Amino acid sequence: MSYDFSQLSSLDFEDLCRDLLQAETGETLETFKPGRDQGIDIRLLKNNKKTIIQCKHYLKSGISTLLSKLKKEEVDKVKKLSPNRYIFCTSLPLTAKNKSDIKELFQPYIKNDHDVIGQESLNNLLNLHKEIETQHFKLWLSGTTVLSRVLNNAVETKSEYLVERVKSKLPLFVENASFPKVLKILNEHRVAIISGDPGVGKTTLAEMILYHFIGNDFRAIEVGLPRDAFDTYKADIPTIYYYDDFLGLTYYGDKFDKNADVDIIHLINLIKNSKNSHIILTSRDYILNQASQSSERFENSNLFHDKYRLEISSYTKIDKAKILYNHLFFSELEDEYIDEIVNTKTYNSIINHENYIPRVIEWVTGKNFVKNISPKEYPDFFIETLNNPKKLWKKPFEKQISAPARNLLLALLSMGGKADASKLHKVFNSYHSYACGKYNLRIRPEDFNNASEEVLGSFITTEDNFLMFANPSLKDFLELWVLSNKSVILDLLSAATKLKQCQIVWLIFSIHPAHEELFLETQETFITNLKRLKNSPPNILERHSQSQYLINNDLSYPYRLHLYLNLFAKFKNLDLLNLMKETLDSAISANPIQIGYIDDWVDVGVNMLEKLDRNVLINSILVQISNIIVSFIKGIDNINDFYCLISALDTGLINKSNKERVKETIEEFIENQVEDEIWECNNSTELNDFKMTFESVIEYFEINADMTISHIDGKFIAIDENEAMRADYDQEVWRERRYEEKYEEQEEQTEQQSIDDYFQNLDDR
Repeated sequence: MSYDFSQLSSLDFEDLCRDLLQAETGETLETFKPGRDQGIDIRLLKNNKKTIIQCKHYLKSGISTLLSKLKKEEVDKVKKLSPNRYIFCTSLPLTAKNKSDIKELFQPYIKNDHDVIGQESLNNLLNLHKEIETQHFKLWLSGTTVLSRVLNNAVETKSEYLVERVKSKLPLFVENASFPKVLKILNEHRVAIISGDPGVGKTTLAEMILYHFIGNDFRAIEVGLPRDAFDTYKADIPTIYYYDDFLGLTYYGDKFDKNADVDIIHLINLIKNSKNSHIILTSRDYILNQASQSSERFENSNLFHDKYRLEISSYTKIDKAKILYNHLFFSELEDEYIDEIVNTKTYNSIINHENYIPRVIEWVTGKNFVKNISPKEYPDFFIETLNNPKKLWKKPFEKQISAPARNLLLALLSMGGKADASKLHKVFNSYHSYACGKYNLRIRPEDFNNASEEVLGSFITTEDNFLMFANPSLKDFLELWVLSNKSVILDLLSAATKLKQCQIVWLIFSIHPAHEELFLETQETFITNLKRLKNSPPNILERHSQSQYLINNDLSYPYRLHLYLNLFAKFKNLDLLNLMKETLDSAISANPIQIGYIDDWVDVGVNMLEKLDRNVLINSILVQISNIIVSFIKGIDNINDFYCLISALDTGLINKSNKERVKETIEEFIENQVEDEIWECNNSTELNDFKMTFESVIEYFEINADMTISHIDGKFIAIDENEAMRADYDQEVWRERRYEEKYEEQEEQTEQQSIDDYFQNLDDR
C-alpha cells in the first residue's frame, strides 16, 4: 500500500514519523509541543549522544522549495545544536540525488542517505509496521484497502461519489469527544442519531463513523429512503447503514408524508434486532421536534430517546483551534492570507467568536469565497463573516420549518428577540391569525405549542419563563430578511398588539439605514397602527426592574413620545404630533404611579428641543412636559433625579424660575432624606458615584452642604472598616478562591500558548 500523505497536516505528519521511527528503532523518542521548534521536532538522548529528527511536510511546496528553505532556515539551526546524528523526514518523494543533496546540506550530521527519509521510505516503514497504519485514523481511512472495500459495494451504495466526498473531508476532520460517543451508542444499541444546528458538522462526523466501520470489514449502504435498506438487507453480512438527514424530505416545513414514519420505524426495529447491522442517522434538532409532534408513532416508539441520540452542541476551544488550523493548512488560499491570520493572531478572535461553527470556517477558508479580498483585508473579512453568517439560516428558515414556526420567530423578532412566553403567545396569535387570513393558510389551536416545540433548542432557547433567539446571528438574519420583504413589515405592523412592536420595527430600520426608502414607504401603515394602538395601557415596573420592563411590557408614556418624535423627524406627519399631544393628555390624567420617571421625561423633552423646530403645537407639548417635570419636583427622593434637572434647567425645558423651588426641595432632601441614601451605598464605588453626583448638584444650586460631605467621608471610613473586617473574616475563602482563579488563569495561559504554538506550524504546508 502506498500513500502520498496529502491527507495529513504537518502535525499529523510529525506524529506519524515519530511512531514509525519508534517502531523501527525500538527506542522511545522525545517529542515537543507545537510551535517554533528551533530545529528539533523529535529527539533521542542516549549514552551521552544526541539524535535529532526533523520533520518537514511541505505537502504543496515541491523539492526546490524544500531545498531552499532548508538552506535558509535549518542548516544554521542544526550547526548550533551540533547533534551526533541528524535524521530528516519529508512527505515529498525523493530521488537518490535529492537524498544526496540534503545529506550534503547537513554534513557531517546526516551520516548516510538512509537518514534522509522521503515518501518512499515512509511507505516502506508502514509496510514493515502495519500496526502504525491502523493507529493513524486519517491515513488508515484513506488507504487503498479501505477504499477498495467501499468501491466493491459501488452498485449498492453509490460509493464512488461517497468516497470522493469523504476523501475531501478527511484531512479537515478533527476527532473530538463526539466520535467515541457515537461509536459507543452504535456498539450498545446498533442505532445512533446525530443531531444539531445547521453547520455544526453532523454529516462529517457521520461519514467518518461510516468509514470507521468500513475499515473494520463492514459493508456500507448509503440510504436515501427506507426501502434502500430493506432491498439490500442481508442478515449474515456485517453492514453499516448511513441515512443522512433521514427526516429532511419527509418533514421539511409544512409538507410531510404521514405514512413515512411507519417505514422509518420498521427500518430502525429491523436494525436494532439484527446481529450484524448498524445504522447511523443525522437530522437537525428542529426537524426531529417537528417529526415528533407530527407523528404519534414516532412519539410512542422512543426512537428519539436519549440513549440513541447524540446532539452536537459545542466544541472545546482546542477542538475549534484544530478545526481552524486544518482548514487553513489544507486551504488553497495563498500563503499571504494565512500569514495575516497568524501574524495578527486573528485566530484567537475566530476561535472565541460566539458564531463559530465549522461550516462558516469552511466557507471563509475557501479560495472562491475571498476572490475580491486582499490578504490585508482577510482577517477583518473573516470576523465580519462570523458577525453575520446569515447564509446559514436562510434555507432552514424559508424551506425547512412550518409556517407557524416562521410566524413564531417573526413574532419574537417584533418583541425584540426576547419575550415572556405568555406575552409572546398573545403576540403570536395576533400575527399568525393575520398572516394566515391574508395568505389563506390553515390555523390550528395547537399551532403555538407545536411551533414552540419545533424550534426550541435550534432557533430559540429558554431562560426562566422567557423565550429568546438561540444565536445572535439568527436575529441579524431575520432583521435583514424582513427588510427584503416589504409585505412582512406591513404585516408585523398591522397585526401588532403592542406599541413596542412598532418601536422594534422602527429600530430595525434605524440600525439598517440603507433601507430608508423602504422605511418612508411604510409611513401610512406605521401611522395607521400607531393610532390604532394609542390607547393600549402602558405597564410600569419598579425602577430596579426597568430593564425587564423593556422586555416584558408595552411602552411607557415617555418611550411612546420618543417613538412618535423619532418617526415625526423622519415622516414630518402632523398626526404624530397629535399622538404626542394625546399621550401627554393621557399621562396627565393617569395615576401618578403609572406615569413613569422624571429622568425619562427630561430625556424626551431635551430630545424634542434638539430635534424639532419650534411651533405652536410643539411649544404646547413642551409646556405639558415641563408641567409634568415640575409636578415631580416635590416628590423627588434621590440625588440622580435632582441631577437630571440640571439638564432641564440649562436647556430651558423648565423655566429658570423653578430653580429656587428645586433648591428648596434639595435642601429639604438634605435635611430629611440624604442620610438614608448615603447609608444605602454598600461599597466605596457606589458611595463615590453618589458623592460626585451630590457635589455637582449642590455646586449648581449653590447649596452649602459641608456637614453632608463630612457624613459621606465618614461613610467611606465605615465602609473601609467594614471591608477590612470582612476581608479578615473571609481571608481563607478569598485565598482558596484566588488559588482557584490562579489555577484557571494558568490553565487558560497554557491553553492559549498551545494554540499560539499550534498556528506557528502553518508555514510548513
